[in-house]
Amino acid sequence: MNTLDERVRRVRGRQRALERRRTRRKAAGLLLICAALTASLVSLIGSQTTMHQTAGSTELTASSLLESSAGGYVLVAILAFMAGVAIAVASIQRRKNRNNEKKENSEEKES
Repeated sequence: MNTLDERVRRVRGRQRALERRRTRRKAAGLLLICAALTASLVSLIGSQTTMHQTAGSTELTASSLLESSAGGYVLVAILAFMAGVAIAVASIQRRKNRNNEKKENSEEKES
């Protein structure tokens, strides 16, 4: 027979495993959404540069951003914001995982 402490430890371990699985699924879904948004924004920047091309020359993205319209600036700002959010979320998630691993290791040592 299992003692009460062993059963509680198993239930808590299963609960942590389910929570990690749920978190990974959420992160994967958000990553997919961010990738789709990034691809659409990059395609918008590409279409903007092709719209501003003249007959004999090809303009670079940076020069197309110097046009009087602010659309390019907005796209670059959104891409920069998305990159910043992605880096922040990744670092927070990494720190959280590291803290959880330390906590699990200390709980295992106490048992």
